[in-house]
Amino acid sequence: MGTYYGRLLPKHAILRDKYYFLRRWPIRQTWSSPGDESPTISCSEAETTCEISGLRNFKAMSAERGARAAGVVRYWYAVRLLNGSPQIIAENSKIVVHN
Repeated sequence: MGTYYGRLLPKHAILRDKYYFLRRWPIRQTWSSPGDESPTISCSEAETTCEISGLRNFKAMSAERGARAAGVVRYWYAVRLLNGSPQIIAENSKIVVHN
């Protein structure tokens, strides 16, 4: 289970959504521009969790659909160390600039 865009969902539902996103946008590129804010990382040792957020530029294309999208996305992840392995426990993002 994880919190995915504000909803508590089982892992298989999250992976299914990611699968369809990749099929819809098979060609993707992300990057940071000089001067953009760096990712912010905030950790709680007591809870063994870290929150990571920031901005990324993106371009996405689907040659099959003849579609293109570009802009800037604000992302946020919560990561927990479980048995020494990092696991994403929550994820969210929002397009803040659409070109």
